[in-house]
Amino acid sequence: MLDTLVTSKTRLKLILKFFLNPHCSAYLRGLAEEFGESSNAVRLELNRFEQAGLLESEADGNKKLYRTNVIHPLYNDIHSIISKTIGIDQIIDEVVAESLINRKIRYLILSPSEAGAHLGDGKRAMLIWKKEL
Repeated sequence: MLDTLVTSKTRLKLILKFFLNPHCSAYLRGLAEEFGESSNAVRLELNRFEQAGLLESEADGNKKLYRTNVIHPLYNDIHSIISKTIGIDQIIDEVVAESLINRKIRYLILSPSEAGAHLGDGKRAMLIWKKEL
């Protein structure tokens, strides 16, 4: 769905990179290699995000280190849209692919009262909790 709203593939990759991982930081060349894009295409989009205030940068020698501006007024909204669109199951598939760990990934959403009965000692499970307000 996001690819219909954000038509630049490079821009979409940057949004996903920085707004799903708000505490990560990256250099231009590293991002270009990671995305398989030209450094000019990545630089153009980084400059746009920086001018909009969504990313901030700092000089590190002769390099520029970029990171998410988590205090930007739109940060929470963008992060929420990305999270709702991607979904945790898709994030796990991207980050921990089954082929990399040679194990089947299964998703199960449990209430705290159900967790004990299903997980036992929990040694073979990855738990992701959401605090109820």
